[in-house]
Amino acid sequence: MSIGEFTHRLSHQPWSKPSRSEEEYFHREDFRTRMDAARHREAERAHEERLRWLEARQGHCPRCGSRLERITLQGETADQCPSCLGVRSPRAA
Repeated sequence: MSIGEFTHRLSHQPWSKPSRSEEEYFHREDFRTRMDAARHREAERAHEERLRWLEARQGHCPRCGSRLERITLQGETADQCPSCLGVRSPRAA
């Protein structure tokens, strides 16, 4: 059986151009898929950037950015900023 013999029995034309609404649907689905992928990439990039920023800021004062110095208060160790004199407990990090 050839393709011509098979297709003449179908009630529709199998290789006809899709309707306008069908094209629009697939364009929207393609766009939605690309936008979701772009949002996912952006969220991953932002998360990685935040982790790099936190790693670079480790050991620095969250208020003024100066390097923290380790001190002992009442038998507990803490980090103190020499500039603004703020104290940060290592448990708060």
